[in-house]
Amino acid sequence: MTYGLSDDKITEKMEEELKEKALRTIKSTIMRKAQGKIIEDLEKTFNRILNLKERKKKENKLKRKRLSYMLKNGMIDNEELESIKRTICYLLYYVFLPLQKFHIIHTNLVDILNHDKINWLGLRRTHAYITFDKFKPIKYIDILRTQNGFDLYFGIKQDLELQLISQGYKVILEQTTTSRPLRIPEKTHTDSGDRRNRKHFKLTSINNNEVKNKDELKNKVDRAILKVKNVL
Repeated sequence: MTYGLSDDKITEKMEEELKEKALRTIKSTIMRKAQGKIIEDLEKTFNRILNLKERKKKENKLKRKRLSYMLKNGMIDNEELESIKRTICYLLYYVFLPLQKFHIIHTNLVDILNHDKINWLGLRRTHAYITFDKFKPIKYIDILRTQNGFDLYFGIKQDLELQLISQGYKVILEQTTTSRPLRIPEKTHTDSGDRRNRKHFKLTSINNNEVKNKDELKNKVDRAILKVKNVL
């Protein structure tokens, strides 16, 4: 359950901390209306794996046995196995793989922006985001992966959007789709669609070299934000 630690090195307290962190992570990676089933699966999975781990300690024949063996021998049922699979799928496709893509630029943006203004950090399969409190006129920044780096988009109050459109800012639209592999609703972006959907305006593009250079990143983002403020 813990990377780099064998079963006998994992304490009950560590298991509980892992479970609590995983439950908090769901709130930052899954839309609210899709969280219920994922939370239910995760709680069941952690509890069941803890029980199996304790049983493995007592029965030498169970060491290094796979879930398929446990299913065949009646130690878990099909419903429990599917719950475990969904939890592993969630952790891989909705947490680990997005973190691989976004964690460096996400954390570097947090470092260069005003921490007191940051309200929430979120991660999705297709993008990462930062929301702000009293960081006028910008309400949030979305981070989208591109072939050569990242594009940063921002949102503002609806009554200011026409000013940015008239200035030629690129606009993408937010949409809700059903995503695989878990078939749960998620927010993504599209170049066309219902113009009533939430609009995101392009702030700037960041190439891969600039992502790791905080000074370059800060200068570029600061200039782009200043330009937005001057327009509005």
